[in-house]
Amino acid sequence: AAEALGRNALVIDFLREQYRHGKPILVYGAASALLSKAMIPQALPDGSADPGLVLGDPANLEAALDGFKTALSVHRVYARETDPPAV
Repeated sequence: AAEALGRNALVIDFLREQYRHGKPILVYGAASALLSKAMIPQALPDGSADPGLVLGDPANLEAALDGFKTALSVHRVYARETDPPAV
């Protein structure tokens, strides 16, 4: 499914828009390839970890969901903002 989504330009644009707007993103399993396809970095512009980008381990769904809930509670990751947008 991730491979098929990666061929859809609308999906890639959607991911980029979510990233640009500072929205939390949960990436689970093989979907991590979509980040590369959308050219979304896994770190903030200053090199630190992106708290709004939750990379889920297929072996631990509960931890991924908990991390995503935490990211959602913050609403946006303003540290992603660059002018012009990096992605």
